[in-house]
Amino acid sequence: MKKEKISKVVLLSALILALTLFSQLANSAEKGYPSREIELVVPFAAGGMVDVASRAISDELSKALGAPIVIVNKGGAGGTIGAQYVTQAKPDGYTIMGGPHSLFVLVPSMMKNLPYKATDFTPIARIVTSPFVFCFRKDSPFKTFAEVIAYAKKNPGKLSCGTSGVATGSHFMLEMLKLAAGIEIQHVPFKGGSEVIAATIGGHVDINSTTVNPIYPMVKSGDLRILATADRLTEFPKVPTMAELGYPDAALGSWVGYVGPKGLDKAVVDKLASALEKAIKVPKIVKNLVDTGNQVQYVAKEAFGQDIEKDLKKMAAIVKKANIAVK
Repeated sequence: MKKEKISKVVLLSALILALTLFSQLANSAEKGYPSREIELVVPFAAGGMVDVASRAISDELSKALGAPIVIVNKGGAGGTIGAQYVTQAKPDGYTIMGGPHSLFVLVPSMMKNLPYKATDFTPIARIVTSPFVFCFRKDSPFKTFAEVIAYAKKNPGKLSCGTSGVATGSHFMLEMLKLAAGIEIQHVPFKGGSEVIAATIGGHVDINSTTVNPIYPMVKSGDLRILATADRLTEFPKVPTMAELGYPDAALGSWVGYVGPKGLDKAVVDKLASALEKAIKVPKIVKNLVDTGNQVQYVAKEAFGQDIEKDLKKMAAIVKKANIAVK
């Protein structure tokens, strides 16, 4: 009997010791993060809003974390290829993703049989917002947006609009305009912002639906002209908003936020969120982001996740009403 009691005491002691050691090892791992390079996935081709913002902050983010940041572009299928890749990654903080609201809000609302859900990610932080615009090449025959609408009404389907992919924010903005104005414009999806820009300048598409930052240099140089914007642009205050043009229901903004795979440890999320906040408070980074058409707006962790949920419900309702779901 005594031997049994002693054995139980020994087993209990061993269990307590094991749990203590495990806890110490876990805490040690958390304190040691990051100990190697972090892969920052951009689920689009180079040159788009997410790519521009991520490259702008990467050096400062690396300094704040004390580890190299390696940006990897995994474009295709409206960003869903890169998104799925991240959901399948180990939730250890060494694979994170920068994405626009479309991947977490619009794509799940518009596409059936999606290989991931918004809940398959761990929200870290949102850093910037930016309105969508409609831009044209410098030699486009259209001088005002009213001329575009008038032509589209007289010539259904003859105008083409390039976007960064099916079910992206730029695609959604186009569909909202078509619905609001009662017009038909051909949708031409690309793999990312840089391809759309090249196609627009080259005259392969008539219109480009995009956010401001990837086209900022071309607008400044005069190679592209913005004829309409979802919201007032600080750098281009004379560009009319969709509301001013009579289409308030066709206005859409985007944001760039960072996430990790589902199950990311809270201590790791805290470190990443803190590093992102430090990075976007650096004056030269703020100037870089603002000068390229963004508004710095930091929202982290739980609050960021709650915003995604709210936007998801809102956009799902709009998609249903407009009947613009994509298979």
